[in-house]
Amino acid sequence: MFVSSCSKSAVKIPDDIIPKDSMVFIMMDVHIAESGVKSLPADSLMINTKTYYEFIYKKHHITEEQFQKSLRYYTYNPELLQEIYTKMTEEMSKKEAEVNKLQP
Repeated sequence: MFVSSCSKSAVKIPDDIIPKDSMVFIMMDVHIAESGVKSLPADSLMINTKTYYEFIYKKHHITEEQFQKSLRYYTYNPELLQEIYTKMTEEMSKKEAEVNKLQP
């Protein structure tokens, strides 16, 4: 049986790993949260970062452990991580276009 190395579906993601499509939106939220906390004073950085992550886990119905395990998995599979970031960039561009339409 021949499987093309270029095929995105050739890699079987384990059942205990957050699917790529879900990870796209989780990572979007993570990046937005992390960019927001960068502007906070150092003394409130830790508390707010923890709060943001807790909100993200609750929003996406995941645990910190699931997120960390999935992030490690995708980090060790850079071709899959690249697919996530490519899709994330596309989704962020769509959201930016929606916001721009609302501005006068």
